[in-house]
Amino acid sequence: MQRYAVIIGDIVQSRRLKNRTEVQEIFLKTIEKIKKEFFQMFISPPTITIGDEFQAVLKRTDNLFVLIHRFESYISPVVLRFGIGVGTIETPINTLEAIGMDGSAFHNARFAIEEARTSGIKYNLHTDSADGSTRALELLMRWVDMNRRSWKGKNLEVLTLHRMGKNQIEIAKTLDISQPAVSQHINKYDFSLVVESEVCIEVRLNQYLAGNSGEYQ
Repeated sequence: MQRYAVIIGDIVQSRRLKNRTEVQEIFLKTIEKIKKEFFQMFISPPTITIGDEFQAVLKRTDNLFVLIHRFESYISPVVLRFGIGVGTIETPINTLEAIGMDGSAFHNARFAIEEARTSGIKYNLHTDSADGSTRALELLMRWVDMNRRSWKGKNLEVLTLHRMGKNQIEIAKTLDISQPAVSQHINKYDFSLVVESEVCIEVRLNQYLAGNSGEYQ
């Protein structure tokens, strides 16, 4: 049976924000940007489900973290969390909005975002694997989340642009910093390890969606 990836994102502690109305407006505009910028990734585009939350169905998980980091950069300093669920969709696919559908992909995404909320993490993954073949990816996602918490300054922006294929000169110009400063970010061991981990998750999830789960066992 065909597997799908569903992503749910929401604003951390949105009810405590003093400028909540303004943040929600920025949130809506950011979703529209993401729809246009990553339109090729979606079966069902990002759709607001409640005021501070969206969900979408992905065709593949190529550039999953590029999408996530782009979203984070657009809405910073507001903090987001993301839950990704992989499973089946038992109802007809709605290609216009990510609503009115049901299946384990949505249940797993909901489990992932609720677990992220209660555990205080930003990135979480839950799949429908009964044999534990994707458990390593779930743990690797937790490692990326844990490592990213210690990053400060322009690390996220550098990571996002680097993952988008920008060279050091282009990144420096975009962020108005020096090229050596960009190089210093990129050449840190934890930076390259995060990039490799993200790419590993993206590639392996694609294989799992395609039914090639044997490599995990």
